Amino acid sequence: MLTGSARLAQAAEERAAAADRAEDLERRRIAHARRTAEVDAEVAALRAQLATESAELDRMAAEESRGANARAADRESLARRRESGSADGPRGSRGE
Repeated sequence: MLTGSARLAQAAEERAAAADRAEDLERRRIAHARRTAEVDAEVAALRAQLATESAELDRMAAEESRGANARAADRESLARRRESGSADGPRGSRGE
């Protein structure tokens, strides 16, 4: 057990150590908050990229669908013309 000035010195050291721990904890909290904001920003950027890619895929799928529909309509039109005998070229030629 300490008495007198030794006890006062030990108490001062304990207070200083506690203050150092509190400052360290606060620095770590600030760093963690900063890192959280950085990660959130990265996630937001990645989500934006993903949304852009999704929109591009949707656009490509719609374009492909329109092209497939147009090709199907062309085939149907050609088949009707062949059936009616009004196809260009001699009968039986492929003409493609």
